[in-house]
Amino acid sequence: ALNLSGYVVCGIDYEGHGKSGGTPGLLSSVESVLDDLEAFLAQTLTTYNTLPCFIMGQSLGGTLGLMLSLRFTEVHRPPRSPCLPQRKPKVAPASQDWGARFRGAVLLCPSIVPPPVNPVLIAMSTMLSCVTPRLKVIRIPASDNGVLDRRLQAHWDRNPLAWHGPIRARTGHEVLQVQKWLQGHLSQVRFPYLLFHGTEDQTCPIVGSESLYT
Repeated sequence: ALNLSGYVVCGIDYEGHGKSGGTPGLLSSVESVLDDLEAFLAQTLTTYNTLPCFIMGQSLGGTLGLMLSLRFTEVHRPPRSPCLPQRKPKVAPASQDWGARFRGAVLLCPSIVPPPVNPVLIAMSTMLSCVTPRLKVIRIPASDNGVLDRRLQAHWDRNPLAWHGPIRARTGHEVLQVQKWLQGHLSQVRFPYLLFHGTEDQTCPIVGSESLYT
């Protein structure tokens, strides 16, 4: 529909998802994913060098889109996992052109706060992430009552490239760290955004999106 309306839509499969490499469902580092997204965005801005740019993402993709927008507009970065070696942050390759062409973000059910999870798992998340990062710890419902479009959900349920298994220990830990970081930086979201979130979403609680307005 966006293509038919005259928009160019470009997407990326990040680590462990879709056709990208890595262990299926394993997100080893949010920072490395953001670096990949920066590089992809830089390539996109170069290819379509006269067009304005919007970032769009759903669920964890919405979270990453929110963080990518903050990374360019405020140069913020989330904390690194204690299991990963420290490295010097990369200079955003698209940042020089970002301010002039970024028009805003479209966020679909972004994951800003965690769903109800056993507090013991949260307390053990750092240890599990370091010791057994591939461990499957939390299962996500196959269908979510809060989905915005049932056809989109049905397509995702049938998609063999989508990860339908439980959240892995490292992925869960990385997401938890990002959520904590985001909750302390939401007041610095100053770019335009369009947000959609189902009130009955069980996976990405709507209270996270509501906190953008408080």
